[in-house]
Amino acid sequence: MRPALKSWSSGRVACAATAAASLGVALWLAFHHPVWPLGALLVVVSCCIWATVWRGFWLVAIPAALPWMDFSPWTGSLVVSEFDLFLLAVLAGAYFRLARPAARRIAAGGRPAMEGDACPRADPVDRVQLTVLGLLLLSGLIGLARGLSDAGGLGNGWYQGYADPMNSLRVAKSLLLGLMCVVLCRDAVADGAAFAGRQLATGMLLGLVTVAVAVVWERLAYPGLFDFETVYRATGLFWEMHVGGGAIDAYLAMAMPWAWWAVSVARRPWSRVACAALAIVLIYVCVVTFSRNVYIAVALPALGLAIATWLRPIGHPQRSTTEHGWQASSGRPATAMPDAAANPARRLPGSRLSLLIWLLLAAVALSLPHWGGGSFLLNRLENTGKVLDARLVHWQQALALPLTTADRIWGIGIGRFPARYDRDAPKGRFPGQISWHAKQREGAFDRDAVKLWALLGRAESAASYGLTQRVEIVPGVRYQIELELRSPTPTPTVLVAEVCERHLLYDWGCQYGLLRVFPDPSPWHRQTLQLQGPMFQPQPWYAPRLGMFMLTILDAGGEVDVSHVRLSAGDSPDLIRNGDFTEQMAHWFPAAQYHYLPWHVDSLYLELLVERGWTGLVVFLALVLLAMQRLWHAGQASRSMARFLAASLWGVLLVGAFGSVIDAPRIAFLACLLAFFAIQLPSDREKMPLRAGAFRA
Repeated sequence: MRPALKSWSSGRVACAATAAASLGVALWLAFHHPVWPLGALLVVVSCCIWATVWRGFWLVAIPAALPWMDFSPWTGSLVVSEFDLFLLAVLAGAYFRLARPAARRIAAGGRPAMEGDACPRADPVDRVQLTVLGLLLLSGLIGLARGLSDAGGLGNGWYQGYADPMNSLRVAKSLLLGLMCVVLCRDAVADGAAFAGRQLATGMLLGLVTVAVAVVWERLAYPGLFDFETVYRATGLFWEMHVGGGAIDAYLAMAMPWAWWAVSVARRPWSRVACAALAIVLIYVCVVTFSRNVYIAVALPALGLAIATWLRPIGHPQRSTTEHGWQASSGRPATAMPDAAANPARRLPGSRLSLLIWLLLAAVALSLPHWGGGSFLLNRLENTGKVLDARLVHWQQALALPLTTADRIWGIGIGRFPARYDRDAPKGRFPGQISWHAKQREGAFDRDAVKLWALLGRAESAASYGLTQRVEIVPGVRYQIELELRSPTPTPTVLVAEVCERHLLYDWGCQYGLLRVFPDPSPWHRQTLQLQGPMFQPQPWYAPRLGMFMLTILDAGGEVDVSHVRLSAGDSPDLIRNGDFTEQMAHWFPAAQYHYLPWHVDSLYLELLVERGWTGLVVFLALVLLAMQRLWHAGQASRSMARFLAASLWGVLLVGAFGSVIDAPRIAFLACLLAFFAIQLPSDREKMPLRAGAFRA
């Protein structure tokens, strides 16, 4: 067998094996979905088929679905989300497509067939890229192994928290899944760097639309669209922020440059107006996060893009080149898509106009906070010095954690910072803790139950961490709650039960009740209570408020076991699902308020240093340098797109200076995807990568 054919065959086998493994894991996880197993199975199969049939589906669908495809507040699952199932299914379909026979795959993709076309590439990947990616994988595997070892193994159950063993897998999966995209990115760029870039940009733009809609709904439903006085920071659909963090900050920093891309490349007046309108809404979204990180990480890359656009306007590719990177007139491969500099006649006349539009949008963004009398934004900016001092103390405590020499070299383990900080940092304890206990034949728990615990000696953090569940808001009635409780503490403990109009972090209208749990010789006792507070009002159809039921402990050091929860309101007899906890923590979701420090390092670089050691930090910086070097030397086919990729990566790096990134898996995966796509872009000094055995016509 000739070497080319042998490589061609082995590459197809590798792609098929990767696809089969990904699909198998996705189906297994879907079958164990805590709420919708049948629906999850159908979605997995459908997405796999779409990604197999449609060329480039994965590159559009993944960024588009990333901001919203996570229903953890309804399912209660923190380790595995719906986005993981979707991602595995789409990646499986994309790899199945690469493993298909060349003739069938090319026919479906619409590109002329070439002799020897197959999954792998004939052109060798440069050694620097292979070395960096190999070291990145090695660092991730070592960090995962050390994290699981530090936690004592995988543990049991699907509903583990941030201090449990599975948190290492929750954090590490973003890197492992991101590395699976490297081959697909290389394949997409080989088919046409400019076309692949437009697919990625389209997916990012669709994701931005969902974020804009979610935040506008959130503002309309709760504080009001132009209420800049109420303390309320928008979170969108980033449920990772149920314990604080900067998930939406990092996403906006990476995604906002693609809004500028839309304004810059829009050809027709109506499309330019639509893109400018979307940009205005997105700048509003950035403003109402009230995050200093967002303002810096969006403004500085935008300034760089503005300068680049002014000096070198963006041009459109020639009409003779099809969207697949092939010249329609001759049927030959278009090895390079002309750039504005290479083809001045094709420069977009409105590029400089887009710069003026964005300057106008910046002025609007600066004026919005002043529409209210006492701006929440101005108050936050005034407190920047105090916040920075507190952040420095937090970083000092993180660096002061007791570490061995191996910990400093390899890190304490991926995902282990919250547990170590809770255990070793002075005043770094979690404000509370929630754990599920299975029924035991002999032991303290004679039934399935949940234990709620509040930190001893920290009265200011009491009632700041609790167990929540999404419930229906019933207007005009009072809620009634029934619980079976016990308290192992020697003194009475006060348990707070409340139903609030609440999206994620901030309570709006609430009905609440206090239950005093006394130490009692009997194992369990039942309490029934009618909640007090104003009755809920009917909500407008365009901005309904979500309802959330919450149990939390008011007393510092209090501890309560709960074995049964039943909530009723008017004609709705039972609004709680899994109230007896026989399905473990399905439907139940832990959430924090006011006190978020123990869960986050609040620095991307410090988090890498602590959890992955000096080796992990050095490998990460090597990846950043490699990506920036590739973007700087991008060839004509991708030069215009490279500036937006660079702005996205610079944005997340800026957010990482004062915020965590890798502890939010969706955000960390998106950063990996953008970086891995960037390092595949061809430069002026090398040829476009061709498929195995391909020839230039």
